[in-house]
Amino acid sequence: MDVSAQSKSGRLNISEAVIGRIAQLVVRDVEGVYSMAPSPSRMRDIVLRSQRNRSILTRMNAGVAELDIYVKIKQGYRIKTVAEEIQNYVKEAVQNMTSIAVSKVNVYVQDVCVGKE
Repeated sequence: MDVSAQSKSGRLNISEAVIGRIAQLVVRDVEGVYSMAPSPSRMRDIVLRSQRNRSILTRMNAGVAELDIYVKIKQGYRIKTVAEEIQNYVKEAVQNMTSIAVSKVNVYVQDVCVGKE
């Protein structure tokens, strides 16, 4: 579902895919993130091919965003610290770039990896 806003100049529509892309760009720059990870497959998504970015799932409810982010963490980093940084940076970036409130950023650590991606 897109988020819409009306102004004197016209209408602005921001898709969930844009919110997911902003989050993806931010997550890649968080120290300790090895890479994005695929989210667990959902039958509906497989059938409909509805999720373009399977590492970030975005839901909108009454104009407020909630994101599920799936990542792999580099070995040697505190998982809790990296996850909290992801939550803070994603929330700040999405809200600053879109003016859309973010209620939750859920981080799912799928693996711990050694070396460079």
